[in-house]
Amino acid sequence: MMGESLGDQMWHLLISLSEDHSARVMASLMAGSFFKHCISVWFHRNRCNYFVTVGRVSAIFCYPVKSCRWLSVERAWCTRLGISYKDVGDRQWMFVRPNNAFLSQRQEPKMSLITPNVDEEDCLQLEAPEMKPLRLPKKSKNQKKNIISCSVWGNEISGQDCGDEAATWICDYLQKDGYRMVYSGDNLEKRNVKPKQYSPIQNAQCVYQDSSPYHLLSQASIDDINSRINKEVTVYNFRPNILVEGCMAFDEDCWDEIRIGTNVTFHYIEPCSRCLLPSVEPNTGEKDPEMEPFKTLQSN
Repeated sequence: MMGESLGDQMWHLLISLSEDHSARVMASLMAGSFFKHCISVWFHRNRCNYFVTVGRVSAIFCYPVKSCRWLSVERAWCTRLGISYKDVGDRQWMFVRPNNAFLSQRQEPKMSLITPNVDEEDCLQLEAPEMKPLRLPKKSKNQKKNIISCSVWGNEISGQDCGDEAATWICDYLQKDGYRMVYSGDNLEKRNVKPKQYSPIQNAQCVYQDSSPYHLLSQASIDDINSRINKEVTVYNFRPNILVEGCMAFDEDCWDEIRIGTNVTFHYIEPCSRCLLPSVEPNTGEKDPEMEPFKTLQSN
């Protein structure tokens, strides 16, 4: 999990797959975990700018609606709150349960079949099997109306209720009552990131992501997991924003600062928690009966 380093600026910086210099990944490397806190304090006090090339970006993903399918893009803007594509932010929308806690594939694995698209009329469109498309404006006309308090992993955050049409759509698709949809407009407060361990980034924020605005993963780590289980999982099981190739398995766990291209720098915040979500088959919406790869990840 990562936070973007932009100081107090609100610039949007571009990452791209189409140009070699834009896709190259460089990192400052840290020592073993036992010394990580002490070395990280020294490193950031001394502002060491030593970077080595560790790989290249091979895929970029934006997930407009939390726990739904992805947009696979050639280039995207990096903002303080996550990936943005055509003014659609990462996890900027979210479905909630009757108690206004977030809804995910953990409760409703069929959410993995809800596909987002940005249509020609500047709307976010959601499609699902045997459902008519749901079209949502990318920007609410009145962002101060119908604001409700929601929660993500017990952390309170506001959202604008998207209305009865969106609520009826998700309830009809999942065959459950009481679900609603919320949107985080520019005027609403965001969640402060609370790292589980020391991090030099103390002011990072996110929207409806689980714990940080960015998630980076390497293809080598996925390949390593596949070598240890009796099924094949893909990048789509793990839902990162940035996929890197050309490094060794789990090298990304040791990257303290990450520079993509020449102008986008990320700071390591914390490892992504091992959870049940990768055990949902993204193309069928069914949980793996053996709970893989979760079971194997838990054993290591």
